[in-house]
Amino acid sequence: MAEYVVLAQASSRAMFAEGSSLAATFSRRHGSPLALQFNTRYLDLGFATRLPGKIQIEVRGSFPSVKDAFETCANRAGDILSVLGVVANSWRGPVEVRLAYDNTPDQSEHDFVQVYVPENSFEGPSPSGTYLCQKPRALSRL
Repeated sequence: MAEYVVLAQASSRAMFAEGSSLAATFSRRHGSPLALQFNTRYLDLGFATRLPGKIQIEVRGSFPSVKDAFETCANRAGDILSVLGVVANSWRGPVEVRLAYDNTPDQSEHDFVQVYVPENSFEGPSPSGTYLCQKPRALSRL
């Protein structure tokens, strides 16, 4: 199995304070656990403060193919985002995978998938979004 990194994003009214993130480990029956990292992208749009945008997601784990990495990581990230949505009592959009690539060391060729997702002029949540500043207790049991 090869080591893969998957980068994705999702719209959400839940957001992490600037500089904070959530790290989670997702156990699997077969294969190594998935390491997931969630944070909010902050945009400099020319205002006095940076505005929160979409949630960025990075997932690392072992998979037999780039297709398996792409699909599994999007599904597991969606599972965690659903829990965050319940914890924050907020809406979340679908997970949009932007890049999945083989990160196995000591290889000269690596499989990858890159998906073009158009940038929005403003991607942030509404002002009524909920900040997730601490690790939700429900995630500690996954």
